[in-house]
Amino acid sequence: PESDPDISAPASSSVEEEETEKKSPLYLFFDGVEMVFSYSFQFWGNAVFLGIFLNLCGIGYYFDSKKGLQFDSLANIREKNQFEQAAKIMERETSSRQQQRQDIETRPASFLPE
Repeated sequence: PESDPDISAPASSSVEEEETEKKSPLYLFFDGVEMVFSYSFQFWGNAVFLGIFLNLCGIGYYFDSKKGLQFDSLANIREKNQFEQAAKIMERETSSRQQQRQDIETRPASFLPE
């Protein structure tokens, strides 16, 4: 009786095939959307965890459009950022001085003192 093939339950693979055939396209679509969101949240959660862990270890990271993702010590990254900010400030001051010189040189003679 227990070994009778007519009474035994069908194999698990055939049950899964029957369930897949019964699912509507709308159900499959939303199941796919759920999978995409699930994997996306897992990926971004792991990325945030890794970023916090690296920062706690004293390692910083940034994305450079020419070199891609860069890793360096936090001290070196701070120094680089300060240098870039100072260079931008000096460039602005230099361009404003040049603009002032051009304004003085291009004034008409009527504005010059007598």
